[in-house]
Amino acid sequence: MSAKTAVKALLLVFVAASLTSVLLQEVRKSDSEAAAALPEVEFPQDRQITVSYFYTTVRCPTCRKIEAFSKEAVEGRFAR
Repeated sequence: MSAKTAVKALLLVFVAASLTSVLLQEVRKSDSEAAAALPEVEFPQDRQITVSYFYTTVRCPTCRKIEAFSKEAVEGRFAR
């Protein structure tokens, strides 16, 4: 591999890493803005929310993530 080819490859890797970094920052920024944009909901004390969770004995990683997200949402947004 010649020096010229190596420099081209190195610059290409640098550009790809820079673009990836910028894209990840934008995704994180949009996620945090979306979470901040959620309105705070006040529920009357006389109302009750019931959450049912059905599962089997074998659960994949995606099932566990959905369970964790659901738990976070219920405890964070609907806790008294």
